[in-house]
Amino acid sequence: MNLYKKCFVLFKPFWTSKQSWLATFLLIIILVMIFATVKIQVLLNDWNSDFFNALGKTDNDKLIQLIFWFIAIIAVYLVIAVNKVWLIKILHIRWRQWLTDYYLKDWLVDKRYYHYALSHASHNNKHDYLDNPDQRIAEDIDQLVDKTLSLALGFIQSFGMLVTFIIVLWKISGTLTFTLLGYHFNVTGYLVYGVFIFVAINTGITHLIGKKIRRLNVIRQRNEANFRSALIHQQEYAEQIALLDGEATQKQKLTNCFSAIQANWHQLINRQRRLDYWQTIHQHISAIIPLFLLIPQFIAGLINLGDLMKARQAFMLVSNNLSWFIFKYDLLAELAAIVDRLYQFHLLITQHNTTLTQTSDHLAVKNGTIKTPQGDTLLTGIDFSMQAGEWLLLHGHSGIGKTTLLRTMMGIWPYATGTFLKPANCLMVTQMPYIADGTLTEALCYPKPCHFSAAQLSTVLQQVQLAYLIPHLNASAQWQKRLSSGEKQRIGIARVLLFKPDWLFLDEAISHLDALLATQLFTLIKQQLPKTGVMLVSHQQIAHQLIDKVYRL
Repeated sequence: MNLYKKCFVLFKPFWTSKQSWLATFLLIIILVMIFATVKIQVLLNDWNSDFFNALGKTDNDKLIQLIFWFIAIIAVYLVIAVNKVWLIKILHIRWRQWLTDYYLKDWLVDKRYYHYALSHASHNNKHDYLDNPDQRIAEDIDQLVDKTLSLALGFIQSFGMLVTFIIVLWKISGTLTFTLLGYHFNVTGYLVYGVFIFVAINTGITHLIGKKIRRLNVIRQRNEANFRSALIHQQEYAEQIALLDGEATQKQKLTNCFSAIQANWHQLINRQRRLDYWQTIHQHISAIIPLFLLIPQFIAGLINLGDLMKARQAFMLVSNNLSWFIFKYDLLAELAAIVDRLYQFHLLITQHNTTLTQTSDHLAVKNGTIKTPQGDTLLTGIDFSMQAGEWLLLHGHSGIGKTTLLRTMMGIWPYATGTFLKPANCLMVTQMPYIADGTLTEALCYPKPCHFSAAQLSTVLQQVQLAYLIPHLNASAQWQKRLSSGEKQRIGIARVLLFKPDWLFLDEAISHLDALLATQLFTLIKQQLPKTGVMLVSHQQIAHQLIDKVYRL
């Protein structure tokens, strides 16, 4: 799909939404300000001509009058320019907020973030998967909005200036008369033709010089995100790296990530330097050419000094605004790279993910087959059913797929076939429960808003032998890092006692606890939730003493 169609796909949701009315209103006001700015430029161009004419005639009264007129024009321009920037920033944050909410919603729906993690972890082709989705939401959306507004509004202003000053330049140019090869020519508005030819040639050269910048910017964004991701990964596993004395290896990995940034950076700045050379040459030539074209008329007395300066200014304004593509080429290349990355993300989150597991009044699997993300068969011929209150132990050697079966039952593992049935009120507790940042109360109740009383929370903490945390229920901390693995597992059991699910999946949920405490917690669940069906994976002997039946994989 070409760039224009990608932009249409990315821009359409916001600008056709019901919430876009205020943004549209802001955009109209900004456009009015832009056209007012164009009018001010016309006034300044006329002022420039009048000033040099008055200066040539030494008309002091006229000069003083023009100075006050200049101050008035600049004052109006200042008010318009400052408030235009302010309104653009308001429009920017509204558009970014809407897009962020839009993509966050689609990213989190139907477990898309999790399915991405599964496919990403198993992907071998680094150029065929979506890298760093967090960057797409956090940075790419912001840059898309920023650069789109900057370039689009800048283009509208340039177009308005272009049309206005082409008319001015046409009137000033007059008619160029010359003889070539015995033929007599009269060219009216020759300065307009000259500026178009000049800019067209330079635009073609600019594209040849800078066309590789878009691809290099895509690579740069990916390399920067990979380096940032590696640094975050190191911080997350700081303890394990320290215990293994892995600093040297980690340093080498980070160095390799940055080396990719460095190599790409040199390619980018070398290509950018060539573009800068040409842009600078173009800018300076555009200031000289009108003088060479107009000097013969000035010498012949056909135009005065003021008209000469006015024509030169008009030529430069037409040239600069007609050269918008030349001066904005690098920004256009960056925007194109951002659009490519965000469109790739858009395609990912708009894919339909089917949920294999069906909601039923009981739990059962019929003719189930579970595969890996690569398509290899992991388990096949799965057939069992459970009744409310039963405890079923999944038995099989390590790596056979016990945890994956539980994931499939919960409806988050999409690589399976067969009939998988589960009731609605289910809860799964893993070997390492997720503990959200915030207060301990919020961590206990995650992911639901806490409607439990302090007494209820205190009771379950006592039951799982975490009574020493009761005074910290309202304390905010990074509990994921603060709690030990055994404490985290007891938080997971505390959630079970709070939420009271009808069906419970336990995946090595008490593996970090000693046999006595593990026995107490399993017994507690059985006593407190006698009607809850429990499917568990556990290598602890206590599990075999409490279960009703075993299903061997």
